[in-house]
Amino acid sequence: MMQWSKLLSVHRLGSAVPGRVSVERSQFQRDFDRIVFCGAFRRL
Repeated sequence: MMQWSKLLSVHRLGSAVPGRVSVERSQFQRDFDRIVFCGAFRRL
């Protein structure tokens, strides 16, 4: 059974302090953009 509290933790989402918005982009956001905007993915 999945433990959503661990899957959706603030550490995975890029913020160690809950409620604090980071000026920099999180690792997830950078990886997401890298995948979505790459040429191979756009050609799909």
